[in-house]
Amino acid sequence: RRLSGVLATAHIELDVLDPPEAAELLTHLVGTERASAEPAERDSVVAACGRLPLAIRVAAGRVILRPDLTLGRLAERLRGDRVLDELTGDLSSDQGVRASAEQSYRLLSPDEARGYRLLGALGTADCPAWVFDALAGPSTADRMIDGLVDAHLVRLIPGDGAAAPLVRTHHLLRSHAEEHARAHPETARDVAAVLAGWIDTSLQCARGLPFRYFGVRLPASTGRAYGGDGWFDAMRDHLVPMLRVAVERGLTEQAWVLAAAWASYFDLRGEYALWEQAHQTVLPALEQPGHEAGRAVLLRELGQVALYRDDLDLAEQRLCASVDLFGSIGHRDGEGVARIGLGTLCRVRNLDDQAIEHYSTALEAFVATGNREGEAVARNATALIMLRRGQLDEAQRWLAEAFQLAVETDDEHRQAQVRRRIAILCRANGDLAAGQKELEEALRIFQALCDHHCAAYARIALGELCLEAGDHARAHQLFVDSLSIGRELGDITSQAEAYQGLGEVGLTAGRRQTAQRYFAQAVRSWQLASNPAAAARAQARLDEL
Repeated sequence: RRLSGVLATAHIELDVLDPPEAAELLTHLVGTERASAEPAERDSVVAACGRLPLAIRVAAGRVILRPDLTLGRLAERLRGDRVLDELTGDLSSDQGVRASAEQSYRLLSPDEARGYRLLGALGTADCPAWVFDALAGPSTADRMIDGLVDAHLVRLIPGDGAAAPLVRTHHLLRSHAEEHARAHPETARDVAAVLAGWIDTSLQCARGLPFRYFGVRLPASTGRAYGGDGWFDAMRDHLVPMLRVAVERGLTEQAWVLAAAWASYFDLRGEYALWEQAHQTVLPALEQPGHEAGRAVLLRELGQVALYRDDLDLAEQRLCASVDLFGSIGHRDGEGVARIGLGTLCRVRNLDDQAIEHYSTALEAFVATGNREGEAVARNATALIMLRRGQLDEAQRWLAEAFQLAVETDDEHRQAQVRRRIAILCRANGDLAAGQKELEEALRIFQALCDHHCAAYARIALGELCLEAGDHARAHQLFVDSLSIGRELGDITSQAEAYQGLGEVGLTAGRRQTAQRYFAQAVRSWQLASNPAAAARAQARLDEL
C-alpha cells in the first residue's frame, strides 16, 4: 500500500520493469545459454508475466527445476486460462502472484473489493472511471478508486472526454479479480448497472448529435447519464468489449439496445467496420426465441451497412430477414424502416416498380404509427422514383410534402436530403441556377453536421450542374473531393459517380486519354458496386472514345 502517512521528501513509485530490464532479469535467472537459445520465446514469457518481477521470478523457477521445459512451452502455458496457477511458487500455494494479490485483496474495504471485482468482470486493461459511479454515488466511487490506487491494484491514467481518467489493471491482477468476480453473487447485478449506464448515456448523447438517424425508434433513457459532448469518441474503443461482457453475462436484451443506440454515431462518422463488429458481437445471442425484436433491429442496421458497402446481395438477405421478423411480431414501424432499405436496394438495381411498392408499404406504416420523420423519408424516396420516370409534377408534390415534414420535425439533415432531390427537379426543368442553390445549401448543412458521406453525394450532384453550366474547374474539384471521401469511407458507388464525372470533365476539356482512363475506372467501380446498368452506361461512354 502507499505509505501516505509517512512524511518524506519524496515517494518513489515502482512500476513494472521495462522490456529490456525484464528480459535481463529472466536471462540472469535461467542462465544465458537457455535464454539465448530462445530469444523470441524469452520475450514471450516476459510479456505473459506482464514484466512483473514476482511473476518473472516464479516463471524462471519453473524453468530452473524443469530442464526439459523450454521457454517456448512455458510461454504457451502462460497464455492459457490458468496463468495464475502457472505462476504459483514452487514450494506451496502461499507463494506466487495469486497469493500476493490475495493479501492485498483481503485488506480492501467491502466497497473497494466490490470495485476490484467489477474490473475483473469487465475484463479490459483500461476501464473508464465513471463505471464506479454506476455502482454507487460519486463520493463512494471516488473512495473505491482511491483505495484501489493506494493498494497498487490499479493505476489512473489520463483519458479523453468521458473516458477521463482511465483505471488500468495489470492483466495478472485482472485475472485474479475475475476469479473473485465469478465466485461472487453481487457481480451480475453490478455489471447490469454499468450496462444500464452505458445505454442511458448512449441514448441521451445520440439525441444530442447534430444528425437525426433514420432507424427503428428505441426506448427513451430513464437513468443517469455519465457523459456529454464527445461521449461516443471517448468510448468507441470500449464499446465492443462491453458488448462481449454483456453477452457472456446473458444480458442479451440490454446488449442489443446498446449496440443499436450507437447507430446514429456510426452512420454520421462512416464507422462501418465498427458498426458491423458491434452488431455481429451481439447478433448470435439473439438466435433464441423471444429475441425477435432485437434481431430484427440489428439485421436492419447490418443491411444498411451492406448497402453503404455496395454488397447488395448481403443487404437483401439481411433486410428481408428483418422485414419478416418485424412482421412476425407486429412491429409496423420497424417493418417500415426495413422496407425503406429494400426500396433503396430495388432502386439501385433499377427495379423502380418494386421500389415504389416498398416505399408505399412503409409510408402506410409510418402514417399509422405517427412516425412523421419516417413519413418524410418515404415521401422523399418516392419522389426520386418519380423524377427517374420523368413525372415531374408528381415528384414536385412528393418533394413539397417531404420538405414540409422535415421542417415541422425540425430535421435539418432531412431538409438537406430533400434539397438534393429538388435540385434534380430544377435541372430537369432547365433551371440550373436554382438547382445549384439547393445543392449549395444541402452541402453546407452536411458539412456543418460532419456528414461526409452525404456531403460526397451532394458534391457529385453539384459537380454535374457546374459541368453543365460550363464551370469546368469547379466541377473537377468537386469530383476530386467526393472521390477522396468515397475512398476514405469505402463507398464504391460514390467513387464510381466521381470517376464518371471526372471522365466527362476530361472529355469536355479535350483530354481524351484522361477521359478514357476515368471512364474505365468508372466501369470497374460500377461492376464492384453490383450495378450492371450503370456499368453499361459508363462502358458506352468509353466505347464512344
